[in-house]
Amino acid sequence: MSCLKARLFSESKAVKVQYVFVLFFILVSMLSVLLVQGNAVFLLEWGSQGSGEGQFEYPRDVAVDSFGNVYVVENWNHRVQVFNSEGNYLRMWGSEGSGDGQFSEPHGIVVDSVGNVFVADYGNHRIQVFDSNGVFLRKWGSEGSGDGQFEHPWGVAVDSTGYVYVTDTWNHRVQVFNSNGNYLGKWESEGNGNGQLSLPCGIVVDSDGNIFIVDHDNHEILKFGIDYEVTDSLPEPDQESTINWLFYGGMVLIVAITIAALYMKK
Repeated sequence: MSCLKARLFSESKAVKVQYVFVLFFILVSMLSVLLVQGNAVFLLEWGSQGSGEGQFEYPRDVAVDSFGNVYVVENWNHRVQVFNSEGNYLRMWGSEGSGDGQFSEPHGIVVDSVGNVFVADYGNHRIQVFDSNGVFLRKWGSEGSGDGQFEHPWGVAVDSTGYVYVTDTWNHRVQVFNSNGNYLGKWESEGNGNGQLSLPCGIVVDSDGNIFIVDHDNHEILKFGIDYEVTDSLPEPDQESTINWLFYGGMVLIVAITIAALYMKK
């Protein structure tokens, strides 16, 4: 009888251990779902192929202003469309051509802190600037390789001081201007070494003034400091996300161990 009791106790203990492991994996799965929801949750989509309001023909870039309005530049429809944050159509401007307010396969777009909209007019080798309603303000650039000239500008970014950064794609360089289009400087060196570029396209500036460039043909991301020297080959890891993982992971482990200890006492 004592042997039977011992055997039953042993089997019961084994079952409890199995339950604890199952519970632990359930908690870990819940943690994974919660973390995904906290970092990237699908919310909304809009658009379909076409040329009507709210339709797109190869949208190339997107920007958001301080009010949450979304600006989309369309490559083959040669225009800019504006939506609110829920995807409701607000307005559009642009048509194919080389006149003021016209575009030829526009590629990049950014909105500065006062609501001015900068568009990299790829096929016209220039930058155009508009107010938030699409009223043409100014332009600069022409085809060529001189200072202030472009060979298919792809990306455009604006920093907190109002400096405008343009990836001059086929000249393999980045040029810098003030908000009025006055040339300030450049860095250029075609190749695949540190700080060299080969068909740079996308560009963005963070709140600290660091410049991130998509180096298309070198298959890499470059990070430049405000003195235009390379500081990293890739953006730094998201420290906040790492801390969140450690914190919530530790909490799950503590909860699992506590439940296991209490359950095993029964």
